[in-house]
Amino acid sequence: MKLDSLTDLLVLNLKDLYSGETQIYKKGLPAMIKVAEGELKKGFEDHLKQTKEHITRLEEIGKIMGTNFKGMKCVAMEGIIQEGAEIIKFKPTGNVNMAGLIGAGQKVENYEIGSYASAVILAKKIGLKDVVKLLTTTLIEEEATSKKLTRLAENNIESEK
Repeated sequence: MKLDSLTDLLVLNLKDLYSGETQIYKKGLPAMIKVAEGELKKGFEDHLKQTKEHITRLEEIGKIMGTNFKGMKCVAMEGIIQEGAEIIKFKPTGNVNMAGLIGAGQKVENYEIGSYASAVILAKKIGLKDVVKLLTTTLIEEEATSKKLTRLAENNIESEK
């Protein structure tokens, strides 16, 4: 793939996002759902459905741009998911489990927020208004998920005495 224009860079970023969202959908969130409890489990289940919508939106953007975003691996997301798997592997319970899972979820959300924000800027500079709208919708959803995770942490993780 050449990287000679902002469009080329946007396509590269969108391929990365597509791979990341797919990894989250197939591997990251299902693993976290298995070990989460209560409100956090419900939040992860809701975000799994939302992640499927993000993948669909990216596919729609691919059609608008006349390209396919498959075939690339987001190594950053792979690493972030692996970090979450490490927490799960230790089998923490209760408060520690919730704190670990929320932290893992926040890492995912922060990576996605940065990636979508960058893609929105590129799409604006290129003049792809329909793409900007779709990307902005996803960006807003990712920011909302991050805020929900923060609220869960603040309201449900007990301080050590």
